[in-house]
Amino acid sequence: MQIKQGVSQSVYWSWGVTDLMYKTYDNKHTLAMKVNGLIHKGWVYVCLNEATDTYTIYLINSKGKEKKKVEDVYCDVLGDTIDKLIEKPAGLSERRYRRLVEEETRRILNLKSKRDEKREDKRKRKSVG
Repeated sequence: MQIKQGVSQSVYWSWGVTDLMYKTYDNKHTLAMKVNGLIHKGWVYVCLNEATDTYTIYLINSKGKEKKKVEDVYCDVLGDTIDKLIEKPAGLSERRYRRLVEEETRRILNLKSKRDEKREDKRKRKSVG
């Protein structure tokens, strides 16, 4: 399967892939990936349509419900298409994307932002004084 076509290793890692398996979905050979992307958390099914030599991508939520379907994806844009669906949508500025990544990282690591720390310090000073 040519998922990594056109994406770097770090982009692939940003998807947070934890499980990979082959299965049959919609009567097609399918690669299923459990992902923890910035905008999609759940499963990504990449199905080969042998008749047209293209792929169909399905986004499946954690409850098993199909949320999105993208058909007729050629191999040369497969990785980039998946990235836009689960990690970085088209049209999102680099600045906004980096801010979202920072917020998600803080959430995962249970860290406070500098703004939150300043607010907490201010509350503490008020309660003492």
